Amino acid sequence: MNAYGAPTAGTFRAENGAGTVISSGYRSIHVSGRRALEHVAIAERALGKRLPRTARVHHVDGDRLNNAPTNLVICPNDAYHALLHRRQEAMDVAGNPNYRKCQFCKTWDSPENLRLVSLGGYHTKCKNDYQSARRSKA
Repeated sequence: MNAYGAPTAGTFRAENGAGTVISSGYRSIHVSGRRALEHVAIAERALGKRLPRTARVHHVDGDRLNNAPTNLVICPNDAYHALLHRRQEAMDVAGNPNYRKCQFCKTWDSPENLRLVSLGGYHTKCKNDYQSARRSKA
């Protein structure tokens, strides 16, 4: 058994201190003769097959080197992965994962107080103030 309780036979898990931390902050290891990102290899092992081409692996605690299976979430695509990051940022900053940031004043607020557009939102007053300031400069 390795550090995560997985069998060591045919294991891909690098021993502590093994592998290479690459410039993006992830650990690269050798798996069956090829280089692989450790978090991807662990996710594929848990899934039992290669990840789909569009899938992304999310680190719940934000630590790119914490590749414990309980810290990894397989996201079906970039949009879902971005959603997890936006909700985590809202939780960290505002204490509510549903809050959004106003595009103009940059404060976090409830969606009920914002005009929602695509992935963001704004306070109507903030947008009006911004447009007035732009018109007065022209």
